[in-house]
Amino acid sequence: MKKILRYLDKTEFVMLAILFAAMSILCVMQVFFRYFLRLSLPWAEEMMRGVFVWASCIGISEAFKRYAHLGVDFFVNLFNDKAKHWLKFVAYVICGIFFIALIKIGTDFTIMQINQHRMMTSMNVSQAVVSVAIPIGGLFSLIRVIEIILRDYFGVGKNVIPEEPVAEESEFYGQ
Repeated sequence: MKKILRYLDKTEFVMLAILFAAMSILCVMQVFFRYFLRLSLPWAEEMMRGVFVWASCIGISEAFKRYAHLGVDFFVNLFNDKAKHWLKFVAYVICGIFFIALIKIGTDFTIMQINQHRMMTSMNVSQAVVSVAIPIGGLFSLIRVIEIILRDYFGVGKNVIPEEPVAEESEFYGQ
C-alpha cells in the first residue's frame, strides 16, 4: 500500500506540474499570436481545453489527498463530533460510489469515441485522448477515498504518508 500511494503521489505531482505548465504556455502563446501577430491558433484552444480536463480530473484526487475540497458544513456543524465523524464517513462512501460510476461511464464514453473514430477538429487527434482522463481521474480519486476511509476510520496505514489538511477553518478567519 505504501509503495502504491507514494507512486500515486509522484505521478499526480508530475502530471499536474506538466499540465499546468502546458496550460500556461498555451495560454500565453494564444494571447501573443492573437493580439500581437493577429493570427489565431485554433489547435491551441482545443489543446488547452483538453489539458484543462486532464488537470481537473487529476486535481480531484490531489485535493482529496490534502482534504482540500470545499464543503458546506452548516448542516454538519449541527451535530456533535462523533456524528460529524460518521457523516464524513458516509460522504466518503458516497464519493467512492460516485467514482466507481465515473470510472465505468468514463470508460464506456472513451470506448465509444474510439469506436466511432471521433476526432478533435483542429488537431486530428482522437477525442478519446481527452476523455480517458475521466476514468483515470476517477480511479486516482477512488484510491484516495479508499486510503482516507482505511486510514481515518479503520486505522490501516496510519502515518503511511503523513498528510495535514491544507488549513484549519480558524486559519481562514484569523482566530
